Amino acid sequence: MAKTKDQIYLWINLKWCKRCGICSTVCPKKVFDVLPNGYPRIARMEACIDCGLCYALCPDYAIFTEKEDIIALGFKEDAKI
Repeated sequence: MAKTKDQIYLWINLKWCKRCGICSTVCPKKVFDVLPNGYPRIARMEACIDCGLCYALCPDYAIFTEKEDIIALGFKEDAKI
């Protein structure tokens, strides 16, 4: 069953991110912007279709898409950015 927009979560652990840019390149909806320092920023969360490409292709496992994982790692429950 597909998730509704209020069930889609996306969070980037910047401590693990090496600024490769893969997430912003593969995203079909251009959810990410790249900041001047090279880190990705979730700029258009409402456009996310939960395809999982950013999560699946991140070589550093720095992107999380499941609310339970975000909470289990000790991050804020309101991790939608």
